[in-house]
Order: sequence, then structure tokens, then C-alpha cells
Amino acid sequence: MLSKEKITKQITVVIEIDVPDHATDSDIRD
Repeated sequence: MLSKEKITKQITVVIEIDVPDHATDSDIRD
């Protein structure tokens, strides 16, 4: 299980990388 901090960090990194939304959404939900 991921902690809230880890998820927030992951989302921040994803935003900084600026990857496609569909890929980001799948990665975070998976």
C-alpha cells in the first residue's frame, strides 16, 4: 500500500515530466 506522501510525490514527478494524461492516469491507478 502506498502512503499519501508517496502518492503525492509520484503525482508531482509525473506532472514535472509532463507525460500524456492517459498514461499518467493508468500509472497512478494501477
